[in-house]
Amino acid sequence: MPMPGGRTYDEALVDAIAAGVRHEAVEGVEGVVEEVRPSPDEPREHAIDPRVLDMTRKKIAGLIPSASAGGLMRHRHNLKETHFVTPADVTLETPYAEFGDRAIPVTVVRPANAPEKAPVLLFLHGGGFTVGWFGVYEAFLTAVAELAGCVVVFPEVRLAPENRFPAQVDDSAEMVDWVIAHADELGVDPAKLVVSGDSAGGSLLNATCLRQADKIALAISLYAGCDIDGIPDWWSYDLYPVVEGQHDEMVNRVDNIKAWVGETHYIGSDDSLRRNPEISAVYASDEQLARFPRTVVVCSEYDYLRPQDERFAAQLAAAGVDVRLIRYAGMEHGFIEMTGVYPQAEDLARVYVEEIGRL
Repeated sequence: MPMPGGRTYDEALVDAIAAGVRHEAVEGVEGVVEEVRPSPDEPREHAIDPRVLDMTRKKIAGLIPSASAGGLMRHRHNLKETHFVTPADVTLETPYAEFGDRAIPVTVVRPANAPEKAPVLLFLHGGGFTVGWFGVYEAFLTAVAELAGCVVVFPEVRLAPENRFPAQVDDSAEMVDWVIAHADELGVDPAKLVVSGDSAGGSLLNATCLRQADKIALAISLYAGCDIDGIPDWWSYDLYPVVEGQHDEMVNRVDNIKAWVGETHYIGSDDSLRRNPEISAVYASDEQLARFPRTVVVCSEYDYLRPQDERFAAQLAAAGVDVRLIRYAGMEHGFIEMTGVYPQAEDLARVYVEEIGRL
């Protein structure tokens, strides 16, 4: 659970991120311009954020454990430090969403400032389809709920390997209908339904859009897995330029996610599933992608998944989707799990507020 005491940095750093935004083309990616949100106190281009750098060096030195497929994969508790950055004047409700032969637990975050018929955010959590729970995201989602005046719905979708594909996609897509059916009870406007997800949850977001796009007003994808069909021929560490003296730390952060490529806990031994669009959205047709709602694609500079996220954003744009592509300079995968420690997480909460306010 988030720790008391508020953010561990000066709030001015969050303002500095917004003040330093720049826009640039992405090499090898056509049709979309990337919004680069800087590291607020590291002026050098292609430098690792100082907080990430410190954390990474501690991990390399063995001072902080790292999750791995062979080690902490089954750990279903917080491994990272988080802090509330807003008053946390919210109520938490824990209903079950019933779907015929099964029911899954849901956490509903309702801020005290929520208006009648509030916007609603359905958040699909990451964790490699095998781990993850509400406590990891509580600080971030509380900030979004309070700053945007929206109700957050967080389902505990079934996890692998006990439940393999398409169980997680079924749960995620059916949650859209559950939210709409319970809109009056939740006090939300179903026409202002936002669906978001991080990492594996971003993959579930894409699959949900493939099934339910016409019911979703806005999609926000955070460092999503868009292609699990192995490491592509075009990939290399050269895609992650970094300042002198930080190469080993860059490789450590990139390999943190690259090491999971090829894991089969989600799909089992059926490799033919790797190009199923509901698993790897880059293989969806233009016709399928054209149905997506406005989509915000967020990626981190030193995340293995960043190049595929940028390419997927370009695919969406080519299909006619209204796309906003954001890169957090110097940042690593999973940074919202350190809300209150990384100012970028708080800045991203403000991006949610901006986007939800447009609905």
